Amino acid sequence: MEIDQFCSQSLADLADLTNLNGKDISFAGMITEVRTGETKNGKPYGAVTIEDYTASHRLMFFGDNWVKNSNYYQKDYALYFKAKVQPRQYGNNEIEINVKTVTMLANVREEMVKSISIVVPVQLITDELIVELKNHTDNTKGKVELKFKLVDKSENMSVDLYSRTMRIDLTEELIRYLKSKEEIDFRLN
Repeated sequence: MEIDQFCSQSLADLADLTNLNGKDISFAGMITEVRTGETKNGKPYGAVTIEDYTASHRLMFFGDNWVKNSNYYQKDYALYFKAKVQPRQYGNNEIEINVKTVTMLANVREEMVKSISIVVPVQLITDELIVELKNHTDNTKGKVELKFKLVDKSENMSVDLYSRTMRIDLTEELIRYLKSKEEIDFRLN
């Protein structure tokens, strides 16, 4: 869910950076290999290979960029990256990925999700649906604001509903339930 909702690129998209030049990107993957060393000037560097469901990609880090996040670069860690694609600082007009922040993928949901908006066609609202939604949200006190958007496509209308007091925990069970309901959509903000 974190990859689907918060990653702008898959690792396969990073094979050709020319179309991404100048853009802020986000991606995730599991560390499969880490190599470290020192440059000729004695500064530390690291090469990290990450893999997702589409491809693998090697990232290079030098000096302070390596030191400040090297504790994240451990084999089998799943990480979320925010970066900028830009021309290489030292080099021959090559384009590189400049990683700005690194987060454990397991922490992304807690750190980034502020609200969930459940989009329901008004024709589907029944007592049964209300009970099911209540059962999946009632006993999960958390920090995520719960919103509903009722839509009537035939009338081209929608109504936003939200609670000022109710906060839920965004559980895997709730996400699975929402994904199982083809006619219901949800958005994370």
